[in-house]
Amino acid sequence: MEDERLVKVTGRGNMEFQDIVEGLWGFLVVFALYLGFVIIARWFKKFFRKSIRK
Repeated sequence: MEDERLVKVTGRGNMEFQDIVEGLWGFLVVFALYLGFVIIARWFKKFFRKSIRK
């Protein structure tokens, strides 16, 4: 019961959940940037291979 009162008084439960949400958003942003970089790199690689062969 002491733990429940501590959480209600300090509000730490909400902050920890917010930290998790922010961490997930950060992961998604970094993953999206990585995925965009890989897609663009493959597109350039494919484009330049075709242009060199012609």
